[in-house]
Amino acid sequence: MLKDDSWLQTQLGEEQNRLNDKDKLIQLEENKIKQAKQKLSRIQDGWEKGIYTEAELGVKVKELRQTITNAE
Repeated sequence: MLKDDSWLQTQLGEEQNRLNDKDKLIQLEENKIKQAKQKLSRIQDGWEKGIYTEAELGVKVKELRQTITNAE
């Protein structure tokens, strides 16, 4: 088995694919966190300008913080 390099190459290729998939998932979750933080900032601005009530602000902030927590 060790004499056959093709087996080793196949295993290395599969491991590389798994690592690439993990990297993609990490990037996706990091993007979710970034977008949620940007939304939090816009909602805060909207509340300061009177666009959102305090109750609406609370609901939206809670949802976005949950999104961030889930992504982390």
